[in-house]
Amino acid sequence: MPGKKESQPASLINESINGRNSGFDSLRGIFALMVFFGHVELMKYYSGLEHYISKDSVFQIGRIGVTGFFVLSGFLITVHLLKLNEKAISTGVKLRTFYLKRILRIWPLYYALIIMCLYVFPHISALHFNIPPEGKDARPNLNTLQYYYLFLLPQVPLCKYYLLPFAEPSWSIGVEELFYLFIPLIVIFFKRLQAILIPICLFFIVGRYLLFTYTPNPYYDFWTCMMILSRYDCIIIGCLAGIYFHQQKSFIQHINKYYYIAAVILLVILTLTISKFTYQYAHFAILFAIMILYTASNTDNNILNNKLFSFYGKISFSLYMVHEIAIMFLINNFDFSDTPLITLHATGLAATTALSFITYKIIEEPFVKIKDRIKA
Repeated sequence: MPGKKESQPASLINESINGRNSGFDSLRGIFALMVFFGHVELMKYYSGLEHYISKDSVFQIGRIGVTGFFVLSGFLITVHLLKLNEKAISTGVKLRTFYLKRILRIWPLYYALIIMCLYVFPHISALHFNIPPEGKDARPNLNTLQYYYLFLLPQVPLCKYYLLPFAEPSWSIGVEELFYLFIPLIVIFFKRLQAILIPICLFFIVGRYLLFTYTPNPYYDFWTCMMILSRYDCIIIGCLAGIYFHQQKSFIQHINKYYYIAAVILLVILTLTISKFTYQYAHFAILFAIMILYTASNTDNNILNNKLFSFYGKISFSLYMVHEIAIMFLINNFDFSDTPLITLHATGLAATTALSFITYKIIEEPFVKIKDRIKA
């Protein structure tokens, strides 16, 4: 690839993590919108409307967007932990600081949504939700299933084909929270991080392949489903990018806009040509990692710096968690049968944006401010 760029000074590299990088916000916004547009088609399918969810790229676009979230999250968390580990404070303070910040960032919105899904939404007729034939309704079985949601394991009932209306996006939170329970211990207590993380990454890639190869009807097998959702290989690819970025490896200096553009083009091609039955996402994760490394090193001259995408990135967690509520409310209360297919996407995006912004302001932002005041 042409176009070698000059090395970034340490102050600029640190600024991309210490300050708010609008390029990261733009990436978050794009990932959230990918999930949104994929789930519009999914909600149309659930409701018996004309849909495109049977098209492979439409079926997979949300999963690819979640993969981007996993890689970015792994990158940012690892850089944060490595910087925290350099401080002259006790291990207990480091761990307490990390876990407390993580709880304040994720748990308030997660539990607000889960409590509403478990105990409130089932009684609101305007939020009627059709369970597809291939799924099972979690609501009649909440005496036992509710504990999975309350203990941050929503991916478990999902892999048993139970659907709790509007809580389906929370599966990725369960996957991440398990990972972030252990990654601080690995970063703090082990020096050679790559020697631990790379074998774990390969374990999930190979394990997923073996399950799909040798399990009869793999898509209906609990453990195979868990491996599909548990994309720890993708999170670890983000972690490795974070390690190399923190170490200021020389190859990062060569990741210029041409690599970035090539990664974007390849992502588009892979998305358009993807199979519905894809179960490996590591190749997407590598391309996302290239984009993230470029974004981390180019805070002021990033290709994707965009106020609209950045806004959606700021509310992306709320958007990711509540978009199905807005979409299904519209489907249940308005007739879209004789409207252009794009109508629900447009009105759904407007309603989702409004609901996400309100949710961000009421639930997320107060706890984010508390989190940002915690100093180690």
